[in-house]
Amino acid sequence: MARRKGQKCWEGIHRDGWLALYGDTTVMTDLMMEIFACLYHSPDRTDNAKHIAQILNMEYRALNAAVGWAGNKIKDICEAERKADAASQKSPILVSGDEPQPDMSPWEYVFNGIEDEDGTYLWIMKEAAADAFREMKRPILWQMWGYGTFFPGIYHPTVEKAASFLRHRIRPSHSSGNG
Repeated sequence: MARRKGQKCWEGIHRDGWLALYGDTTVMTDLMMEIFACLYHSPDRTDNAKHIAQILNMEYRALNAAVGWAGNKIKDICEAERKADAASQKSPILVSGDEPQPDMSPWEYVFNGIEDEDGTYLWIMKEAAADAFREMKRPILWQMWGYGTFFPGIYHPTVEKAASFLRHRIRPSHSSGNG
């Protein structure tokens, strides 16, 4: 697929949809959660694949492949829900009215993006994805302060899975920054 110029921005998944995706291990592998953590803690929630790969001590092509794989999974979920949502009920992941464009690359389902002045392509964490990530971190803070979790029951299992991942997998160097 040819590279399209300009900013890429699709906000078709709402916060609750991202929470569901973060809890779905068939979409969000440990590596994907580490990538999201790196991006969440980056300035302006923006970074490039090579830098994130460097932080994670891996080859950036493998990182790109993981993001593409997750993007294809999210695309499949969105397409299936759009087809099932023909009766005008709002689907749990797709936000009505902001349907994916037919020429979107798989990574655009995962992140927004833009080319910087040097021609480096930057990934930008989607606002709803960042909101959901912040929501997952909240129970960790409450638990660290000894208050337990104050999260609504419907997403409790998802948040517990994600919170457990964050407690055990995120590197200490990511403890500062946004959020």
